[in-house]
Amino acid sequence: MNPYFLIACLAAGSALAAPPAPPLQPFHAEYSVSRNGSELGSATLELDAEGDGVWAFRSRTQGTQGLAKVAGLDVTEQSRLRWRNERLESTAYEYRQDALLKKRTRRGAFDWDRGEVQMSDQDHTRRYRLPAGTLDRHAVTLAIAADLARGASALDYPVAGMDGIETLHYARQGEEAVHVPAGEFRAVRVSREHGPRVSTSWFAASIGWLPVQIEQVDGKKNETITLRLKSLDRH
Repeated sequence: MNPYFLIACLAAGSALAAPPAPPLQPFHAEYSVSRNGSELGSATLELDAEGDGVWAFRSRTQGTQGLAKVAGLDVTEQSRLRWRNERLESTAYEYRQDALLKKRTRRGAFDWDRGEVQMSDQDHTRRYRLPAGTLDRHAVTLAIAADLARGASALDYPVAGMDGIETLHYARQGEEAVHVPAGEFRAVRVSREHGPRVSTSWFAASIGWLPVQIEQVDGKKNETITLRLKSLDRH
């Protein structure tokens, strides 16, 4: 066989090789939700591959106890995402809050061809330049999990909001044991401080770097909202 022909065939095969598999795989996770230690409701997180490189990340939080139940609290968020250069980028975002006395919506349209993101809510529509790797706020937890899975050291994310693009910085704070309804896990603690607010999540390598616990502390309101993993299913 002509060696040059063999080399050309090998080169062509390399060029047609499939891209690396994404660091995360589809899942459906159930969480309990508490406020200052008292049960408030339940939440689900779900990731699905929709084909053509598009992924859908959905969450839903429902009030099942106390005032949250009386108010009929029901919050849904959905992010559509793509993998680019081993990192996630948002392509669309939708937020909806339904409650007895308060309803809110928010949407984001990420036009990567034009390099522009449009954010809108009930009252305003705003457009901003779109830096590479920009996410919606809902997708950040998933992006952290993906970066931990690939061994990234920096956990910094440009995030699109109604006030523009803000870079969120997270700190990796070591590993510790976490007890949740789904069991005990060795998990990496990741945290971000923003004034009186502190966001902390615990990600477990044993379940594909998904969060086993998520905690939002608001020092101004003396309020702590905690999500704790109850169950996990792989699609």
